[in-house]
Amino acid sequence: LQPPGLGFILRAGKPKAARFTVFDLNSQGFAIAEVGLVNGALRIITCQFVHNANVKIRGELIKEFLDRRNVSTSVCQLVMSQTNYKFLLAEAPKAPLDNLRALMPTKIRDSIPWELNDITSDVLELPDDAYRGRKKSVYVAVAKTATLSSQIDLLHGVGVQPDSVTTLEVAMRGYWSLLKLEANASVAIMRLTETGGVLVVMCDGLLYLARRVAVSLDALQQEDCDRQEIFDQIVLEIQRSVDFYESQLGKGSITKLIVLPPPIDLGIGLDYIDQNINTAMELFDPYSVLGFTQELTLRDQCYCSAALGAALGGLLDA
Repeated sequence: LQPPGLGFILRAGKPKAARFTVFDLNSQGFAIAEVGLVNGALRIITCQFVHNANVKIRGELIKEFLDRRNVSTSVCQLVMSQTNYKFLLAEAPKAPLDNLRALMPTKIRDSIPWELNDITSDVLELPDDAYRGRKKSVYVAVAKTATLSSQIDLLHGVGVQPDSVTTLEVAMRGYWSLLKLEANASVAIMRLTETGGVLVVMCDGLLYLARRVAVSLDALQQEDCDRQEIFDQIVLEIQRSVDFYESQLGKGSITKLIVLPPPIDLGIGLDYIDQNINTAMELFDPYSVLGFTQELTLRDQCYCSAALGAALGGLLDA
């Protein structure tokens, strides 16, 4: 069975789901997030990260978790770990989306670390006003087919049939619905992990900019690390993204930077970042906003945030 492409929306014609579940499988373990409407209110039904580095028993652990928690998988999705794919911005010809899906991997082949015969890819078109007089651009998501197939096969082995596969950048769009913003507001959302991060900028719920944040929070655990240097790097990555969005895309000022729960307590580092960027910043807790009472460690909140964002987006787009 060929894996599904890195689909950015569910298949056309899918009935609106009462629940939506997302799986995130990575080297640390796996996250499962299930969201649904409870008495008309958006709620987290299940959200858990299971620490498991032994892939050989991962299928058994997933099946046991699904059975024990009675998780619905009738409509579900896989979100790729950011280490398993590339998300590349490239100029594109004016052509239908299906044509771009065929054309773009060849066009950017020098930026892809795998042979074209070994990849699965998809294209995300940007809004029409994202170019400001320049050539049309798109994001191309590229994953090694063998890696994607192994994750799909694992889920198939426990009776789970994902409807689509998405990326972290697209998953983060799901948090837009929780922010209650005015029309035409622009917001940046950042997710940091021990090995790096992602920052996206959206306006009216549409993705305009996505950047990888090449900063390792793991270094903060070392006694001899220069903490200010690490936070300076984060400030620089944020400011580069903000400046590009505001000056090159011409969309106006970014109203706020939303920071999703990091895997460790950054302490006064967050205050330092806030004081050194030109945008208001908020440490955002989506679990409290959605009334989720199950206790999650700070690390597990971080590890679940990709699956939760994708689930929110999937439910509301379904």
